[in-house]
Amino acid sequence: MQLTLFRHGIAEDQHPGLDDFDRALTPRGRQRTLEAARGLAVVIDPPNRLITSPKRRAVETAEIAAGVFGVAVETEPILAEASAASVVRWLRGVDTSSVMLVGHEPTFSAVIEALVCGKPAGLVELKKAGAAVLDVLGPVGGRDAAQLLALLPPRVLRALGSSDRDD
Repeated sequence: MQLTLFRHGIAEDQHPGLDDFDRALTPRGRQRTLEAARGLAVVIDPPNRLITSPKRRAVETAEIAAGVFGVAVETEPILAEASAASVVRWLRGVDTSSVMLVGHEPTFSAVIEALVCGKPAGLVELKKAGAAVLDVLGPVGGRDAAQLLALLPPRVLRALGSSDRDD
C-alpha cells in the first residue's frame, strides 16, 4: 500500500475559550496548504482514499487536498489523538492500494519512524503542510514495515506546486 501522511496546515493559535479540536487554518495556512497539496499532486497519483482526523484544521486541510486530487474525504477519530502504535495497528485494516492520511504531530513522525525504523526514535519532524510517502510492505520480521519513498517539507511542496514553474 502506498501511504501518504499529510500534516495539517498552519492553524490559529490556541487561546482561552477555543478548544484545540476547533482550531481552524489561518488564511495563510489555507493558501500554503493549497500550494503544498498542488505540489504533492506532482509527486503522487491521487489516492484511492483520503482519511482525516476530525479536528477542524485537519478536516480543512483534507478538504483542500480532496479538491486538488478529486477524491472524497473520510473522517477517522483515531487520527485525532492516538499513539503511533495504535495508528499502525489501525492501518492494517485499511483496505486500499493507496491512502492519504491527514493529521497531526507528533503522531505522524512517530508513525513514519515506527514503520521505517521499527520504533519511534525522534529523528523525523513532519512540518505543517509537509508530507511523507511510504510503501507499506506489511509484516516483515515480526513487525509492520515500510520503505520511506519521500519526506517532503512544505517549502519543497510549495515550489513543486507553484503555478510559475516552467514545465
